[in-house]
Amino acid sequence: MKISRQLLIIAGLIIFVWLLTFFVKQKSAPVVLAPVYDQTISDRGKIIDYQSDLSPGSRIYEADVSQSRVQWSGRNISGQEYYGTVGLLTGVLVVNQENILEKGQLVIDLDDLVVENIADWETNQKLVQHLKSEDFFLVEKFPVATLVLTSLVPDVTIADNWLVRGDLKILTTVQTITFPAQIKVGADTLTAQAELAINRTDWGIIYGSGGFYDNLGDRLIADEIEFKVNIVAQPRKDY
Repeated sequence: MKISRQLLIIAGLIIFVWLLTFFVKQKSAPVVLAPVYDQTISDRGKIIDYQSDLSPGSRIYEADVSQSRVQWSGRNISGQEYYGTVGLLTGVLVVNQENILEKGQLVIDLDDLVVENIADWETNQKLVQHLKSEDFFLVEKFPVATLVLTSLVPDVTIADNWLVRGDLKILTTVQTITFPAQIKVGADTLTAQAELAINRTDWGIIYGSGGFYDNLGDRLIADEIEFKVNIVAQPRKDY
């Protein structure tokens, strides 16, 4: 009888410890910027492990993809501009206790690429499919691009203006880019606007580039792609 009572006590202690461990894990589970695809992990800017990387008092804001917008534009040799939008799949931003955005990650959905200035549907979709093909973004294999924000330096002359540095991954290539942005952090909303340009050949997208091919004539396509980014984010309630 004495042995049975001891066994019951030991069993009870084991169950108590298990339950305590379970609830602690549920409460303190790390909020991780989990990549949607393996390719979204930057070769330089790692996916943020918030359990270890968050400083005391930091807050996590998550982009509202329905209110956020990423616009693109490009040109051919004649100066004809083509423009549209590309989807924002996810966006997570970290604000420190001084109410300053200090890091984050945006995942761009290249499969949600839209051309806005070609009215004819057949011509429109021909360009969309070409941009998604192996000549450009090879979306079937690489459906997302990822920007990992690594540092932000304030512009002391203009309120809410920052110089942002980050690692942009397109296809299999990561390049560090810098660009100015206007960022406003409120208790309920974070907004960020930026305009930037990249040279697509830096990511190995050389189709129609005069820097790589001769005698292209009217098939020459400008290397520069311009973006206008507008992010609207709210604090995560589960952190």
